[in-house]
Amino acid sequence: MIKNHLLLFFKKFILNPRNVGSVIPSSRFLANRMVASAMWEQAENIVEIGSGTGGITRVIANKIKYGG
Repeated sequence: MIKNHLLLFFKKFILNPRNVGSVIPSSRFLANRMVASAMWEQAENIVEIGSGTGGITRVIANKIKYGG
């Protein structure tokens, strides 16, 4: 399943590189690193804008739900 997902993502990039900004989706390690740099204690609203595969959104949702 994961290989098919990565292959499909790569295929979409090859077919339309102007609309797909990466050859592979963001890793969970990148998502965790990006979310860790936010100042969560000061956040009143959270807006995540992107049309990716949802990896970063999942990390943000977990951070909000579980606080860590």
